[in-house]
Amino acid sequence: MGPTRIIEQYFSYCEELCQGFEPLARSSLFTILDVCKSSTRKSLQGIDYFAADAGEGFEASEILKENQIRSFFGRMDRERQKASSKESNIIPMDIDNNAGENSNEEIELDLEALEDFQDIEAAVEETTVIINTFASAKTALETSTT
Repeated sequence: MGPTRIIEQYFSYCEELCQGFEPLARSSLFTILDVCKSSTRKSLQGIDYFAADAGEGFEASEILKENQIRSFFGRMDRERQKASSKESNIIPMDIDNNAGENSNEEIELDLEALEDFQDIEAAVEETTVIINTFASAKTALETSTT
């Protein structure tokens, strides 16, 4: 699969599942794909080596400046903070003994609020995974250069 197709799939994924998320620019993505050659894995065998080699893509002095990386993860952190602030702004649902009196519209709105909360929760978890991956890659890069 060519780099252009991979980037198109990445943008589609971000558009569908990460609404409001601003992905990296095409030129940055092409640079990353040039360094980290894509491959298809048919099993989980060797996944530790795959994770250890992730640092190869983060040769910050040659490919991406460290401030670009910090900027990217700063955006991710701001998104996480927005998500947590939205989480605190959710109006608690009223639950009373006369649940039968609630209109279908009220119940539907409550369910939508719950789904939005779950989407935000998933985005925060995904952001945490990305931040942890970055930290591992940065550590691998630092140990390989010293």
